[in-house]
Amino acid sequence: MKSSKNVTICFIGIIIILIALMPFLIYDHGNASKVINNLNTINSKSSFINLRKHTIDNNYKLLDITNKSSRDKTSSPIESSKPLVVTTTRKIDPRTTTSIMLKSRSSSSIISTTIDQNIKGSFRTTTRELLNPINISPTIKFHDKQQHHRHHKRKRLVVVFTTLFGKKITDNNKLKQIAQINTLQALVNLKSRGLYSIAFVDDPYWKTQAVNMGINRVRPILSKNNYGTPFLHQMLKVARKVKAPLHCYINGDILLGLSFIDTLQMILLKIKENLISKRVYIIGRRYNYNLKQSDRLPDNAEDGEKIMNHFVLQSTLGQPDAFDWFVFSNDVFKWEQVPRFVIGRRAYDNCLTHIAVQDENVVTIDGTMTVRAIHQTDQYGNRANKHFKHKDDLWNEQQCWRQRYLGWIYFCESETQWNGIEPTRTKYGHVYSPPFPIPKPGSTDVVLIKRERNQHENMVIDLEEKAIERNIATVLPLKNAIVLYTTSKLSFDPHIRRLASKVKLMYIIDVNEKCASKMFINDIRNIKYACINQVKAKNPPPMIWDNKDNAPANSMSPWDLYNQHYERVLQKFGGNFTKYDIAILKGRANPQMAIYLLLFNYFRNNAKARVFLCCMRPYLRNVHYLSVKDYYTHVELLWDSRYGYNVLKVASWEKQDAKKEEKLRKEYFRTYLDKYKLN
Repeated sequence: MKSSKNVTICFIGIIIILIALMPFLIYDHGNASKVINNLNTINSKSSFINLRKHTIDNNYKLLDITNKSSRDKTSSPIESSKPLVVTTTRKIDPRTTTSIMLKSRSSSSIISTTIDQNIKGSFRTTTRELLNPINISPTIKFHDKQQHHRHHKRKRLVVVFTTLFGKKITDNNKLKQIAQINTLQALVNLKSRGLYSIAFVDDPYWKTQAVNMGINRVRPILSKNNYGTPFLHQMLKVARKVKAPLHCYINGDILLGLSFIDTLQMILLKIKENLISKRVYIIGRRYNYNLKQSDRLPDNAEDGEKIMNHFVLQSTLGQPDAFDWFVFSNDVFKWEQVPRFVIGRRAYDNCLTHIAVQDENVVTIDGTMTVRAIHQTDQYGNRANKHFKHKDDLWNEQQCWRQRYLGWIYFCESETQWNGIEPTRTKYGHVYSPPFPIPKPGSTDVVLIKRERNQHENMVIDLEEKAIERNIATVLPLKNAIVLYTTSKLSFDPHIRRLASKVKLMYIIDVNEKCASKMFINDIRNIKYACINQVKAKNPPPMIWDNKDNAPANSMSPWDLYNQHYERVLQKFGGNFTKYDIAILKGRANPQMAIYLLLFNYFRNNAKARVFLCCMRPYLRNVHYLSVKDYYTHVELLWDSRYGYNVLKVASWEKQDAKKEEKLRKEYFRTYLDKYKLN
């Protein structure tokens, strides 16, 4: 009795189990659609299904397949390249272990596999994504666009975009076109290293070339200025839609190789380890190579790298304000506030660098030593802008007027070096001396070196002082020189003490209500000091770039604001009975002061007198400074100077009557002020 009773209970239990399993043993399209609707209601943000995986021959395959006979057939869904559709016949609770059915579109075989949320090593996916068509083959390939995008987003290192100009190759522009083809090939060769390339073109020939060579994306140049030069902003808008940790622009004649990739990988590693900020800006000096018609890059990355290394060994390092490429991470710039620069014209890279250097939260990096950005020069060399004389040559300089003086390589706070290869220090920062080292990719680490604070500034000040002393020594011995020195710095200028120890006598005019220099020079016997403390102090404008044609005079420089103070101090020093050999003018209204000293006979010997006029960097386009040409001749522009001194000597002046008649001197001076509106 007891045994029959147990049999009955077992039989009933089996029936209950079969009834419970019946939904999993039946498949039809109606039930599948119901299940899909049920699954779509699950919150994909909080509910996940873990699909068990095993690695066999480094490929993903499914386990726990109950219908083993179907696995042995040649039409097995596991080996088929046709997509599989995930189906089931009841609502799935993601919190429990559940079975689902996979049915091939090419076969009626039903394969069940176990899904376990807690299996170690499984990979996660949302329930909704699991229902989308996927292709399970020896190597899983996601046909879903969103999954495909995510898959490549993780591997992408940098998006590089460039511009191509001109028509197909002709005898007149052959080198330029060869350079652009080489640039495209260099980008394609780096595809496997995580580089995504975009080319902007304005000609069907270059569109075909870029597509055939394998550039990832080719787009037309849509936005240009009135002169037909492309705007940078429109290209940036397109390029930044392609997600990547870094973006880079290069001119169409710049070659990038594996050294570029190695450097970016090191910087991203520093970011990942939280050693530097996520906001990075990278630039570097270019390597100028004279391109020949036989110089063509192959479509093999390894051979192309060897040829580019050969170019580097025959190149020369470009000047410290010529880059033609820059790399930036997200949020480095507020692009809506950045002026509308154009590419292919000078200074767009300097203006952007100035903005980045000014932002203390941006890590600015000089990548010159490890990024071999090869500039392929044609028959016009590095002076193409001067040769073609573009009407919009000064477009970018006018857009960022007075806001590019920090756009030089040596203002970057960090630099990259090859580990174990010692660089050479120059006036423009550390560089590798020719022949440039060519480390084997992967064999030598790239390291990031933080520069000493104010390292370049201190070096430039030292060069500035030496340049001034060298120029003085060309006309008379330093020990015999009598110097007039004006300054308006908020802090003491240490050059005063150093120069005073080398010259006969120095007269200091401190235009500063705090008289900042007074306490530092009381113990120096050959210095006579006067302070104009009725004028509010200010720092001299650091490296002003007065680049606009016929730009107005600085609003703070009218002579009428300072003339009484200057005249009073000069009378205190002995009037024009005290004769000066040298005038170093770093105060206020410097051009007017230079003319005043000449017209009112303050120089001991006009032929040997020298005036160092601050701040001139880099061009003499501002009418404020052009005015001195009426009475002075330009001798030299001190590029090594912090502020940019223009060294002047007295021009041939025939108005001898003014030397005797004070009335005439005043008349000439007033005429000068009225002519240039400097009063």
